[in-house]
Parts: sequence; structure tokens; C-alpha cells
Amino acid sequence: QILLNFDQPESLAEEIAAPAAAATTRDKGYPAIAPPPRTLPLRDPDEQQLPSTDDWFERGCEMEEAGEFEPALEAYRRAVMLRAHNPEAHFNIANVLLALNRREAAEERFRVALEQDRTLAAAWYNLASVQEAAGRLSEAVASLKQAIHIAPGYADAQFNLASCYEQAGQLANAAHHWEQYLKLDSSSEWAAIARQRLRAIDD
Repeated sequence: QILLNFDQPESLAEEIAAPAAAATTRDKGYPAIAPPPRTLPLRDPDEQQLPSTDDWFERGCEMEEAGEFEPALEAYRRAVMLRAHNPEAHFNIANVLLALNRREAAEERFRVALEQDRTLAAAWYNLASVQEAAGRLSEAVASLKQAIHIAPGYADAQFNLASCYEQAGQLANAAHHWEQYLKLDSSSEWAAIARQRLRAIDD
């Protein structure tokens, strides 16, 4: 029960509020009077949101398909800035760099993609193409083997592996992989080339 002190009317509010405050803070640890709930400001429906990682990635894909490689490169880089662990974006950056004939930079970026996801068979395959072009056949062979290990039905990797072995003078290995390629592709123009190479080894 609260007794009102009429001699000191100015303290009335304090005397009424103080017991409630004490009880509330003692029981729950909360303030006696809860603060008003905070509300988020309403978003302007006309306000544009900043592009997300996926937005930049998709934009990069569109630019790359259109042959606009520099804008594609910028879009992929923005995607990576927003999410560093982004093997697909790193892989696409490497492909664009390769299209721009910036092979050393492309190789570095393929390796970044593979550090983040070693199961990207296409990254191993494209890395091997850079290594083969640089005359580093043993490295290309190792990369192609990784691609085939991940994706046994990767016909293009079998073709390039056979070609690398042939360039290195390892004709028995080359013949084996030409045969493996033909098991996967027996009717394309590339199959005709594989048969021709295989006959040349047999002869």
C-alpha cells in the first residue's frame, strides 16, 4: 500500500514510481518502464538496392557471352570483392583473362579457383591448356589427369591428354588415351582427328 504525502505534492510521482521500479528491477533485472519499441525506417519503394554477389556474377556472365570481356572482368571482380570464397567467379575471371590473352594472370586465377574448390574439373582442364601452351607438358598432363579423375567422362580432357603425351613422345600413353577418347566420342570431327592420330602411332 502506498501512502500519499499531501504535504509534499511535488514528490508524489517519485514516491509512486520508486516501489514499482525497485520491484521490477529486483525480480527481472529489466528497467521499470520498457523503452518504446524501435522501428526500422520504411524503405522508399523507388530506392534501388546495391547489387549482390550473384547480381555481379550474372552480369559478368552476360557480358562474357556477349564478348565484352573487360566489363565482364570488372563484374566478376566485384562479385569476388563481395564474397572472396567464390570459386566459380575466380574461374570465370580466369577464362576472361585467357580470352584477353593474359595467360599468366589467367593461370594464377585458375589456381585460386582450385584452392577454393579442387573438384572443378573444368578449371583443371583450362589450367592444363595454359600449361600446354607454355610447353610445360608434364604439368599439363598432371592437370588433365586431375580433371579426368574428377570427371571420368570428360572427353575433351582425354583428347588433350593424348595430345600432350604425343607431343612428349610417349606414344603408348598417347594411343591409350586416343582410344579412351574414342570410347566417349566416336562421331564428331574431333573423333576423326583422334582416329587419324591413332593410326599414325600404329603405323
